[in-house]
Amino acid sequence: MGACFAGQMDLWNSGSAAFDSACHRGLDSCQFHHRFMRLSMEVWSIARLFGALVAFALAGFAGGTSVPGREGIALAIVFDTSGSMKDSVPDKDGNQSPKYVIAKRALESVADHLDAFVKSGDGGKRELAMCLITFQNGRPQEQIRFGSFDAAHIREWAAGFKLPSGGTPLGESIRLAARRVMNSPLSRKHVLVITDGINSVGPEPVAVLLALKRQMEDLNTFVGYHFIAFDVNAALFSGVKKLGATVVGAADERQLGEQLNSILKEKILLEEEEPQGAAGVKEKDGNNR
Repeated sequence: MGACFAGQMDLWNSGSAAFDSACHRGLDSCQFHHRFMRLSMEVWSIARLFGALVAFALAGFAGGTSVPGREGIALAIVFDTSGSMKDSVPDKDGNQSPKYVIAKRALESVADHLDAFVKSGDGGKRELAMCLITFQNGRPQEQIRFGSFDAAHIREWAAGFKLPSGGTPLGESIRLAARRVMNSPLSRKHVLVITDGINSVGPEPVAVLLALKRQMEDLNTFVGYHFIAFDVNAALFSGVKKLGATVVGAADERQLGEQLNSILKEKILLEEEEPQGAAGVKEKDGNNR
């Protein structure tokens, strides 16, 4: 940058010298005008380059440019809070319990699992960023904003949530979740969906995933999508399965815990991700009704 600035000064000095010479030697006005305009254009070009370099440097110092592909996991969890989550299924003891109560316990178990993973990093912590998205008035609601993982935030939200209601805007929620992880500089990106029903409000998940797939190609990135069909036939999610999503079924608390642990260990944390476009569909026989 110093060289650019020095070059500007040299050209301005040259222009000044040309003007003095013209005055003293009686240089033809047309010749002088041509020389002065040429020097002015050169000065303007260097000034623009200098300004661009300064702007780039300031953006870097201010954190305006991130290093792509930083090692770590970006995770968005979509947690169904629609009215049907008030219905009951067998809990781990075989008793009937509301699905949202069972799902909250499963979410707290996920928090424990992620917390152990973060703290198991060599020489300190592994990097994990996440958000929690639920449904509110037929629209996605980011209950825990995307940022550094904190298990306490998940436990606090689970303890306070008590009243499922409304429809199931799966498509819009998946779009928001994907936007959050795609904007992260962390190298591994995943969306985990826990739902007991198909989309009932807004665009269909298949249409959303098709659009997101094009965005991923443009950004040269990959997002893993993982659906747990809780007390609903997993075959109803065959459309997203064909687009490469993992889809598993869970009919009760035991199966929900098993499927969550499997996805966390084999897909998200250990990154045993299937190639893009492949399908990983596991359906419990007792859940296909």
